[in-house]
Amino acid sequence: MTIKEVANMTVEMIFDAMPEEKKEVFRNACYRNLLLTSDYGLYFSQLTVYKEGFYWKADGTRSGFAVFAKDNDGELEIIRKPKEDKLHRLWGFQWMNEMPIAQHNV
Repeated sequence: MTIKEVANMTVEMIFDAMPEEKKEVFRNACYRNLLLTSDYGLYFSQLTVYKEGFYWKADGTRSGFAVFAKDNDGELEIIRKPKEDKLHRLWGFQWMNEMPIAQHNV
């Protein structure tokens, strides 16, 4: 399994853990990108893995979205991202999606 596949699986887990309100924020970011660029979706992703959880950021040409998922023994909890100096970074990965992230069922 490649690191990109692991990152995409992690993003899917974060999507599943997101409450409906956060999913609506994501849809709004995709829609803003559509209004400004005629492209619905966010193509660029960055996943940072911390000892405490996962930070995922997705960007379109003119719009973006970010979420932090705290890892509670395998259960993800969506919270506000703690300050960087309070986190312990393990690794990070950036990639461009072949199709926009908006294609996920959110």
